Amino acid sequence: MLRQRNASEERAEANDDVTFVDEGPPVVEEPISGDEARLPREPVPVVTDTTWARPTSELTPTAVPAEKARRRWPASWGQVLILLAGVASLVFGVGAVMLGGLAGSVTEPVVQVLSYDHTPLLGLIEVGAGVVLVICAFVPGGRWIAGPVGVAAIVGGALIVVELDWIQRNLAAEKRFGWVAIGIGAVAYLGAMVPARRHRSSSSV
Repeated sequence: MLRQRNASEERAEANDDVTFVDEGPPVVEEPISGDEARLPREPVPVVTDTTWARPTSELTPTAVPAEKARRRWPASWGQVLILLAGVASLVFGVGAVMLGGLAGSVTEPVVQVLSYDHTPLLGLIEVGAGVVLVICAFVPGGRWIAGPVGVAAIVGGALIVVELDWIQRNLAAEKRFGWVAIGIGAVAYLGAMVPARRHRSSSSV
């Protein structure tokens, strides 16, 4: 025998079929102040599937270091020759001044430096020439001054060889010492003829 269900029984069965899902505590939105509401919101970057495959140079560009060129002048053989000529001249000059002294006349007394006769005046001339040559050896472009000094030494040595009266009376230089002066002047002049090497190098900042 069939029994007709009433409406209350149908509603009870429908309630039994409903499954309730626990959604957790309700989310409370934080209030936004007036200043924050007026600020423009940054767009959220969209991450695509190919973003991970991009090279790091495209994602984070690196700064290219600037290169600053500089010049340096290494010592050349010409500068070495000029330095040797200057040192040789200084050895004779300093020896003559130390042995002869500068208390009295610069033309007396006559002393021997490495077996060569000298007066204090000759020693002063040699000291002056030697100082100029040594400075020219360490200064770029100093060969333009060392050349004329070398020529002057060659001319002075030639005058000593011909035994000029003024040189014999005031410098007391022997004829054989004239060849020493010519040799020193020739070395300085040859060194002045060698061009200085100029290299260009770069260093990162």
